Amino acid sequence: MLLPPTDSKIVARRAEIVAALKDIVPDGVVADPSGLATFDSDALSAYHQMPLVCVLPSNREQVSAILKFAQAEGVPIVPRGAGTSLSGGALPREDGILIGMGRMKRIIEIDYENGCVVVEPGVTNLNITKAVEANGFYYAPDPSSQIACTIGGNVAENSGGLHCLKYGLTTNNLLGVTFVLPGGEIVTLGGKSGAQGGLDLLGLVTGSEGLLGVVVEVVVKILRKAPVTRTLLASFDSVPAAGACVAAIIADGVVPAAMEFMDRRAAEAIESYNQPGYPSGAEAILIIDADLQDPPELLAPMLQAMRESGADVVYGVRRSRSGETAFKRATAHGFYRLLSRATEVDIPLDAGDFRLMSRRALDALLAMPEQARFIRGMVAWIGFKQVPFAYDRQTRFAGETKYPLRKMIRFALDALTGFSSAPLKLASHVGFGLSVGSVLLVLYIAYAWLSGRSIQGWTSLMLIVVILGAIQMFVLALMGEYIGRLYNEAKKRPLYIVEEIAGGDGQNARLGYLADATAKSDRPGGKGKRPTK
Repeated sequence: MLLPPTDSKIVARRAEIVAALKDIVPDGVVADPSGLATFDSDALSAYHQMPLVCVLPSNREQVSAILKFAQAEGVPIVPRGAGTSLSGGALPREDGILIGMGRMKRIIEIDYENGCVVVEPGVTNLNITKAVEANGFYYAPDPSSQIACTIGGNVAENSGGLHCLKYGLTTNNLLGVTFVLPGGEIVTLGGKSGAQGGLDLLGLVTGSEGLLGVVVEVVVKILRKAPVTRTLLASFDSVPAAGACVAAIIADGVVPAAMEFMDRRAAEAIESYNQPGYPSGAEAILIIDADLQDPPELLAPMLQAMRESGADVVYGVRRSRSGETAFKRATAHGFYRLLSRATEVDIPLDAGDFRLMSRRALDALLAMPEQARFIRGMVAWIGFKQVPFAYDRQTRFAGETKYPLRKMIRFALDALTGFSSAPLKLASHVGFGLSVGSVLLVLYIAYAWLSGRSIQGWTSLMLIVVILGAIQMFVLALMGEYIGRLYNEAKKRPLYIVEEIAGGDGQNARLGYLADATAKSDRPGGKGKRPTK
């Protein structure tokens, strides 16, 4: 890292600058060498540099006065939070004023109704969560230094943490900031309702490392805690396999709260230090946190239902859907009923992805190679014994739905095109209707001519248009039938799923696949999708 050159003229005026700062902050100026040694670097400790002076303001007015003075005197300034940055963002200058914000650590307001907290920049990241956790809330960004790092520093560095995978960085959880410009002016961006329209100035300030101003107040978003968080550890034989697993999880629309990767050397080092029990010999390890939206306490009774019924799949059916809009409930209700009419696969109504599956049912699902996956339909297609489990879907505890209107439309299209050829056959129905209409029109013209009525000039033209339209629709319908057959072949679903093989070689309860032919359920008029013994 190349440090900026020191201005010797500013250093020569050090005593004058220190005296002026003591007039602004009488009890908060650090000027002796032993005190300044505390502030000679941040967590990027390979670089050290003693600041000209360090000043510790306790309110925004003092910050404003310091910046006015610094600009008037041409003295550089460097804001500092807790000094936990690994990027050198708080590295001081030998000819500059270091402004430590640690004394401004009040929690100004906790507003549960609007889901936000108003704090000063010196409040630590973890203390925001501690202030609201008794009421079931928390602040999502969680840097590894959250016990010490301050929210002002988080804004300056746009800090993240393990859970930024699902909940985002500081910028995604920031509603507003008040900061002091280099000339001393105090400006507020956003607020409890978040940033307003126009340029994203709030996003510009976040991550600017104090170059645009010094933050003196922050409004952050708080979330409800999920009822339960579960942690999964998965080991892999190679690093690429672990990477492929991550890509597959995200591609399927599943966003865990956190995913952490370790290679073999990192895992062995940690294992030798405190023996957490990582799998020996694994080339890669993933640690995945999932904060569950559906009630995990239902897993035990669902497992019991699976054992008692002998089913391979137990799927959740939502009796109620709390917290969803009337529009979403109505469209979901209509969609499943439309799908049940358009497809020959018995897809359960009002079922979601919350389900238990046996290993052989899961293997059958994973054997299907298609890319556009409507999981609810695919699970229904594989057959086996499947039983419902009714439950009440509670209001979302945190985060936002991953299915806005655009993705809901994509979801519906995947379902219809993946499990029904009805859209392709629509042209044949339209063509048939036009043909019937054209025949009736011919009969009408003949009747009018025979009865001596005058025939309008547009009649013959209309007749030609209708007949040609009918021919076109019939041609499209024929093309649609061929395309539908090609589409079903391209999906390469197995013709049958063999549930059990008895006798012969003596192997029982073994799952087999005939994947070289299209399933009968994908053929016009065919069903034959259930497991076959």
